[in-house]
Amino acid sequence: MKNIKSVDDEITSEPFLQAFPQNPRDADRIRRDALFNPLIRGNLLSDAGKAMAVKVSLTDDPEAAHSDKSILVAIEQILTPLSGALTQAFQIGDPYLRQTITDKIRSDQRNILPRSLIALLLTLMLTLRRLNGAIIPLVTAAISIIWTLVFMAALDVPINVMTSIVPALLIIIG
Repeated sequence: MKNIKSVDDEITSEPFLQAFPQNPRDADRIRRDALFNPLIRGNLLSDAGKAMAVKVSLTDDPEAAHSDKSILVAIEQILTPLSGALTQAFQIGDPYLRQTITDKIRSDQRNILPRSLIALLLTLMLTLRRLNGAIIPLVTAAISIIWTLVFMAALDVPINVMTSIVPALLIIIG
């Protein structure tokens, strides 16, 4: 954000943070300037001046496209050295949210699929009392999952929160 202010009867417009302040005096000056600015106070800086948000804008350049994971790693590399100077530093936003959801989906798939397979196998073995009677529906479910994922890939259907449960549903319903 630009720090628009009047200095010696001239309007200046410089960024608040060109670099992280190296001493308390510089930090206090930046905080005072930010608290004086009504666009910053209460939006990017708390009214008490104890909490601050830093917005990072990414380019729309298609050649500079990066994965959400690489963006998260890059921001974490910037935040790590600040951990000693700040009480708490963390990131939020679209790349963080998308990567967190992706990680949760993968985790759920690792947990739900084996459990549903075991539940199906046990149910079939108890009701049919034969191992081959339990294996045939599992093979059918596996083929259904493979074909479903192949068609999703062929039709460019992304795996998201809603479609990630399809393999487990095919096992349970099948």
